[in-house]
Amino acid sequence: MIQVSVDKIAMKSSKEREEEISRASEMVDAFLKTEKDTLLMTSRQLVTGNSPDESLEINFKVSLALVEIVQKINTRPRYILAKGGITSSDIASKALEARLAKVVGQALAGVPVWQLGSESRHPDVPYIVFPGNVGDHNALADVVKSWASVRSFSTKDILLCAEKGNYAVGAFNVYNLEGIEAVVAAAEEAKSPAILQIHPSALQYGGLPLVTCSISAANQAQVPITVHFDHGCLKEELLGALEMGFNSVMVDGSHLPFEGNVSFTKYISSLAHSKHVLIEAELGRLSGTEDGITVEEYKSMLTDPTQVHNMYHFPVCEKL
Repeated sequence: MIQVSVDKIAMKSSKEREEEISRASEMVDAFLKTEKDTLLMTSRQLVTGNSPDESLEINFKVSLALVEIVQKINTRPRYILAKGGITSSDIASKALEARLAKVVGQALAGVPVWQLGSESRHPDVPYIVFPGNVGDHNALADVVKSWASVRSFSTKDILLCAEKGNYAVGAFNVYNLEGIEAVVAAAEEAKSPAILQIHPSALQYGGLPLVTCSISAANQAQVPITVHFDHGCLKEELLGALEMGFNSVMVDGSHLPFEGNVSFTKYISSLAHSKHVLIEAELGRLSGTEDGITVEEYKSMLTDPTQVHNMYHFPVCEKL
């Protein structure tokens, strides 16, 4: 939690004001870089002016200071939550420079979740608009708790436990909030681990909010659940997935000759392992259409066991 002194940003000299703004923005940046959920708030002691106009001027200075602090934050957050209608509006339009946003759902009844537009400083980041008159005194804490990074399992751990216990783990493609909730609820009821998979076509439709909601649901689940990027065929989409917080990604180079597949997978793997992301490789191709990707019959081929051995020999992946 980072508290901004209202006294310093509204009542003191311009030098003290700038120092307080810089201090707060630098601390937020530092915490976000460590992937910690970070709360920025003003001090709780009431500061008023000698007249209604002076009090209004103090409110204006505080609002402007919060905008300036957010403007100075360079680290891309996993999500942003702003409390209060005026504050939410100012942060979105002035600090984040958003001109367009898509409403993708609700964090709570009456609390919309926006997907920030491409023109904003943080494109596609979920922006939770929490009006000042919504919910009881626990509502804000409940929303933050549901989005917070509480804990996470690795896909590798889930698979190793499955191998040791001689059982299978279901991996289910999800496309929206309802699908995420259904998979998590079923996994909890069955007391079974599970994997939420996001296909490139689903990512194109749902964007970062779909990934963030999946990660949040996985972290809050009562059973081990991880989030996997499925069938990444393009370098650009795989590099983007590595920055979004997936626990694992599939590098699908099956459309390439074997040597090209190995080289492509090895390149992505070298970047993924520094982020502790598990890599799945793909050998062989089945004909048909899956989530918009079509493989013609004449291009399909069964997996060559020799290539499996060679793929692990390099090594470039943890699973196939």
